[in-house]
Amino acid sequence: MWSPFTWLVVVGVIFLDFIGVFIHLYWRTHRDIIGKSGHPMAGKTGVVVKISSGPERKAKVKIEGVLWDAVSEECLQPGENIVVTGGEGITLRVVRNKD
Repeated sequence: MWSPFTWLVVVGVIFLDFIGVFIHLYWRTHRDIIGKSGHPMAGKTGVVVKISSGPERKAKVKIEGVLWDAVSEECLQPGENIVVTGGEGITLRVVRNKD
């Protein structure tokens, strides 16, 4: 009927198709998570640890026990509670937590 080489090609094509579907679903799932929040850390809360001097309003914030670089349009003080609104790379954009 079919040669072993033909079976190998058919099985290979089916396998690659499953891999393609898996990659597509994985990408779509993660794209939706990041697209809805703007940043994977968005919505997380923390506390201001240190403020840098200068017009850029840079700060160090602690979220879930980890220190992060952050920027804010508001004037923050050490000890204030913050919430992450977005970010770029590993620098977070934060605002004062009103709760």
